[in-house]
Amino acid sequence: MFVERTELQQLKIYYLFMHADGSPSMTEANYLSDILTKSNLPEEAKKDFYAFCGQKSLMLSTATFETVIAEMDALLGEKTSSCFLFPLSTLDNNKNLQAQTIWTLINLGYADGDYSDAEKQFISHLVERWKMDPTLVAEFTDTASTILALTMQKEWIQNTSKPYLTIHSIVQELDRSISSMAANIEISISEADIA
Repeated sequence: MFVERTELQQLKIYYLFMHADGSPSMTEANYLSDILTKSNLPEEAKKDFYAFCGQKSLMLSTATFETVIAEMDALLGEKTSSCFLFPLSTLDNNKNLQAQTIWTLINLGYADGDYSDAEKQFISHLVERWKMDPTLVAEFTDTASTILALTMQKEWIQNTSKPYLTIHSIVQELDRSISSMAANIEISISEADIA
């Protein structure tokens, strides 16, 4: 139940984030769809997410950046449990989940190739709210940017006229580099509560 509520809250933040710089791009929408598909949310929680999106879509289509931030703050301020044993907002009290959320938001920002100023401000707002270590966020941003560059290099090399074995070797090396970076980020996320 705790994981389900947290994952649903993260998905709603991702949805709001996509509107930080205007209407979401198709690439961003596909990225969010992939996250939802890979989630372990039961159908009832997915229906809740779709209802949230439907409820917010019209308002967000003409919303200012400040409105999107206010919606996100309201979402994080919602009481997610009636039991006194659980914090009111699971994301506001879990550094690992915060780090995971920020990492996903940065990747969502880079999904369309344009990590906009509004998206950066949205993330900065969360980083300040959660009092996150700026060096961790800088690591996430640098890594996401590098992974994007390596992915673009991989796509480029695959479309060259170089010999197959040369292309295959370079692609394997790029894949190893990307995998290594992703693994390092997973370690950083798992250690976020130590910082």
